Amino acid sequence: MDAWGAERKPICVQLKSFPIEVIPMMSAGRRLIRFKGVPLMLAVVALLAGCGSGGSGNSAPPVTMPQAATPVLSVSAGTYTALQSVAITDSTSGAAIYYTTNGAAPTTSSAAYSAPIPISTTTTIEALAVASGYTNSSVSSATYTHQPSSGPGDFPDCGHPPGIHLPDRD
Repeated sequence: MDAWGAERKPICVQLKSFPIEVIPMMSAGRRLIRFKGVPLMLAVVALLAGCGSGGSGNSAPPVTMPQAATPVLSVSAGTYTALQSVAITDSTSGAAIYYTTNGAAPTTSSAAYSAPIPISTTTTIEALAVASGYTNSSVSSATYTHQPSSGPGDFPDCGHPPGIHLPDRD
């Protein structure tokens, strides 16, 4: 019997398949746990595995999944005079890549990447990698500005048709 007149007996329970003996202590609900026939290292692992939600031993430990790698765009953001074709890759095994070309955040409802994306106007590509056993990746983003160069005979905004050259005035 304890100081309050209650009878305290050891309680045997199974924690993750290891037999233990729980011995109530005199102070404020504390208990001594003794593992029967289990090496100390395994006992510590089993004990920690049961501490996911307040140490009850009845819940699984919190699971932290790794994050999928951020997708890589093959062309750096910038201004280009030539047409570009942007490939998207990801180093996470089995990852599916979803993307948008209007600057909106991609989701699993966005277009699934399957081939390089041609860039012929100003375009912002945002990409997301999703893989089983991983949390979604961070979003990669790049803006591409396409500014075609003026070729010989092109006189933008001068009012003359291409190929007609007027002499310089002095």
